Amino acid sequence: MQRGLAIRLPNGSTAVQRIRRAGYLPLWGRPLELKIPGAVVALVQPDGVLALIATAIRIEGPMPVSLIDGKKAGRGYKLFLTHIRQAKRLLPLRIRWYAVGQFRYFDPKRWAPTLVGSAADSRKQDYITESSPAKGLVTIRRGAFTGSVQGKPKSDPECRLVRRFVAWLACEREIEQHLLPGRFKTDLFDATKWRLLEAKVECDRKTLRSALGQLYDYKRFYRRGPSLGVLVASRPTTQCVDFLARYGVTVVWETPGGAFRDSADGGWTRIRRAS
Repeated sequence: MQRGLAIRLPNGSTAVQRIRRAGYLPLWGRPLELKIPGAVVALVQPDGVLALIATAIRIEGPMPVSLIDGKKAGRGYKLFLTHIRQAKRLLPLRIRWYAVGQFRYFDPKRWAPTLVGSAADSRKQDYITESSPAKGLVTIRRGAFTGSVQGKPKSDPECRLVRRFVAWLACEREIEQHLLPGRFKTDLFDATKWRLLEAKVECDRKTLRSALGQLYDYKRFYRRGPSLGVLVASRPTTQCVDFLARYGVTVVWETPGGAFRDSADGGWTRIRRAS
């Protein structure tokens, strides 16, 4: 099994900034179960919220280090990282932590903790209390593209429109549909481009105003705000396109010939063929 390494960060952004600046993760012990280079490293905040994700390239030590929790360790290690970036995953990494600064192994494919050692030993430990002001922002359930939109049969014109658009892009495996608080389901979410689209057959001003409200309602649940777009069955008026552009919303429309165009110079309708 290819294991990843997760470490529990303190609350706040200081530790995150320090790791990004230094380019390494200070550890109290050597992670013997980790394959270096190439292992995934997740930096986790309260409630499993991901702050950063990176790739391990080498480890140095033992040596004196200042640990994540601010304590000095006369014998520690520096795990050097590359591709340090903001996490794109919405699902939290559910791990019970004994202490800030503790590291745990996890399976990057299953996105779940991996137990190394005795389960009986872990049950004797007391766990730290998890609490985060961002807790309400990670209640999104990700699902695969179903070929339909919420509350409508697959024969509905809106459902047929989203299927034609996804087929045009040739990226069905990259499209998701998310279940949000209140049991609202997104029409289309492009996970690779991090784009949220609301589909409407009509393109009159009243319909587009409704779509704009839905997009901004949904956007607030994402910790990393997605780009916003409206998918319609025909080209809207210039006034409607300009209206949505004022709010940072791209318009995607179907042409009479069955192609798709957008108000972002083709950036949202570029076909992605499998290599």
